[in-house]
Amino acid sequence: MPQFNWDTCSLPPSPPSPCYGHLMSFIERNFLTQMVQEPTRGSSVLDLILCNKAHDVVKVDLSDNKLSDHKTVHLTLGFNPLTPIRYHCVDLDKNSFRGINYFKGDMERIRHDLNLVDWMGLKKLCDESSDNSLDDFAKLITLTVLQITVIYSPAKEPVKKAKKANREVISLKFKKEKSTDCDSALIPLLR
Repeated sequence: MPQFNWDTCSLPPSPPSPCYGHLMSFIERNFLTQMVQEPTRGSSVLDLILCNKAHDVVKVDLSDNKLSDHKTVHLTLGFNPLTPIRYHCVDLDKNSFRGINYFKGDMERIRHDLNLVDWMGLKKLCDESSDNSLDDFAKLITLTVLQITVIYSPAKEPVKKAKKANREVISLKFKKEKSTDCDSALIPLLR
C-alpha cells in the first residue's frame, strides 16, 4: 500500500482499493502504531511494524539488502521476549472503571438507574455554568455512570501483572535444572 501516508496515518484522497480502509480501521480499532517511518522500497514505506505498545520498541533501523529491492528492517525491543514472566499483584482503585468487575455487575439495575438520570437537565446545567460546557458535560456523564456502576458491581480481584525476572535468579534456576539432569543421568551408571 504505497500510497498510504504513514506520517499522518491517513488514507489517500481516493484509495485504489478497499484494503486501505480495512487496514486503517484495523489499526484504529486495535490502537496500533506503525513504527517504520523511512521508505523501505523506493520512496514508499512497504514493510510495516505495527505494535500496540510503542514504548517497547527502542529503535528501528533500515539497511540495504543485496537479495531484495526492499531494505531490511532491524527492530530493537526494550525487553527480552524469551525471558520468563514473573507476576506481582497490582492494586486497582475500586472507585475507577478499571477496578469494576462488569461480568458480575447487575446490568439491569445499572440500566434502570441510568434511565432515571435527567441527562437533558444535566446538559442544561453545564451550558449555563461554564464556557466549556461539552467538556464539563462529558466529565459529568463519566462520573454519573461510574457512580451508578460502582453501586451495582463488585470490585475486581487484584490483577497479576508481569514483572521482569532477575538474571541471577534465571541463571541459578538454569544451573539447578542442568545439575539435576546430570545427576539423574549418572545414577544408572553408578548402580
